[in-house]
Amino acid sequence: MSRIRFQAVTPQAVAYATETLRSIDGIVLPHGFLSDVPAVDLFQDSWVCIVSADNTRVGNDLTMADLAELPWIVGYDGPIAFTPVVRHLRMLGIEPNVYIVAETFLAIPFLVAGTERVALVQARLADRLATAARVRPLPCPGKPSRSARPSGGTPRSVPIRPTCDSAPPWSPRDE
Repeated sequence: MSRIRFQAVTPQAVAYATETLRSIDGIVLPHGFLSDVPAVDLFQDSWVCIVSADNTRVGNDLTMADLAELPWIVGYDGPIAFTPVVRHLRMLGIEPNVYIVAETFLAIPFLVAGTERVALVQARLADRLATAARVRPLPCPGKPSRSARPSGGTPRSVPIRPTCDSAPPWSPRDE
């Protein structure tokens, strides 16, 4: 008998989180998906941009103009299933040119490989998959985001959130 079972979180499970949490012990989500629900930070991570290792259009740095022009792959893109950092980009006036929506962050580096696409993923994921997927993690334009820090335990029946800064590491004045 297993002690922990991980299942994919569906947009419907997030939309009806209160009901979902009646039958499971927790939901692992980044900040920004749920509000007014008790939560515990499982760990902290930051967002990084990734491009293909062989992308010659992007050098060692990305600019806000690059983010506006390049084709995007995003993890989730709907009213109740979204990546908070992409939503923040939109609030800054940058409408990502979305080519692909992946409902799992694990697939994104492999969908970026060999293309001119850009994506935002968690730094830990980018670091672990950069070689296998042949992608380059790059800092997002602007200020660096928060560094990782450990956090406490996980009580029963609360969403467990790996915390990625919901606000990206840039602001309008960084353009």
